[in-house]
Amino acid sequence: GSMSGDAMRQAKQAVRTILDQLNDEDYFNLTVFGFNYQLLFPRPRKALHKNRETARRFIDHFDANMGGTEIGDALQTTYLADKKSLQPVDLLLITDGEVWGQDTIIQQAKQSGHRILSVGVGSAVSEGFVRKIAEVTGGACELVAPREQMAQHIVRHFQRIRQPVAKKIEINWPTQPMQQSPERVKTLYVGDTMHLFARLAEQPTQPVRLRVTFEDGQVDEQQVALLATPEHSR
Repeated sequence: GSMSGDAMRQAKQAVRTILDQLNDEDYFNLTVFGFNYQLLFPRPRKALHKNRETARRFIDHFDANMGGTEIGDALQTTYLADKKSLQPVDLLLITDGEVWGQDTIIQQAKQSGHRILSVGVGSAVSEGFVRKIAEVTGGACELVAPREQMAQHIVRHFQRIRQPVAKKIEINWPTQPMQQSPERVKTLYVGDTMHLFARLAEQPTQPVRLRVTFEDGQVDEQQVALLATPEHSR
């Protein structure tokens, strides 16, 4: 219910845009949830014109009238509907509510083999949940306000789904760091900014290098010069 108004309008707009970007060889489905849940199709279908039109009609008539955020059963049913798929399955999850039983839901997500890209909407969303479920499944998380061009964030997530998965991420510091945060970078998407912090025993004179190997064999390398910041005088 809390998704009513502008939040639902933008969510619908984003899903319509995603439908326009699917091709006939893609498979897709839609799950809507509140106190209960509903799947558009019993299992994912090819994104043929007739199936996309069915989805558009479904979206046009859907409203934020399903109550609370019982997300666990909705996700489990979505996993099961995809179980016969021979290809990796990605889920785009949009929610604005508080989620109960988070540990169980996150463990189920990890075991499902699905990559989940989550969008947390508004100030009442379970931020820890949407971040964690994306992290443990190798996905990504976006946090947005309903009036913060939410549709753009959702579509950007879909564009991440199109990217090859980063299989190996290597960070080479000029000297061995005493501490690095995060200790390990698990996921990385082209076009995203990565923030990495390290404590070094001595001032570096060489750049830090990033090397990413993707599942399709493509390798991307970048380097960044480490510039010393002058100490502030008192």
